[in-house]
Amino acid sequence: MHVMQKIKAVKTALKAVRRVVVAAATGSKVFVGPEIAGKRVDLCHRCPHFKPKTRQCGLCFCFVDAKSKLATESCPDHRWPLTNV
Repeated sequence: MHVMQKIKAVKTALKAVRRVVVAAATGSKVFVGPEIAGKRVDLCHRCPHFKPKTRQCGLCFCFVDAKSKLATESCPDHRWPLTNV
């Protein structure tokens, strides 16, 4: 991973953490159930941006297995939506 990609990955992770903290503080849903998380991961596996070696998204550089479990997160390619609303 190049330096700029690493910077983008860190920024993406920090934004996700902030959204999770806000959701938890306001009583909003933070996590999705295993069925939704599994469907999200399946969609990612079929995406051309998915990097199987690191299990990361090539667009936002998130770790798919972690991000797929968060209700506060969505796919940057609009393959799966937010579910905390």
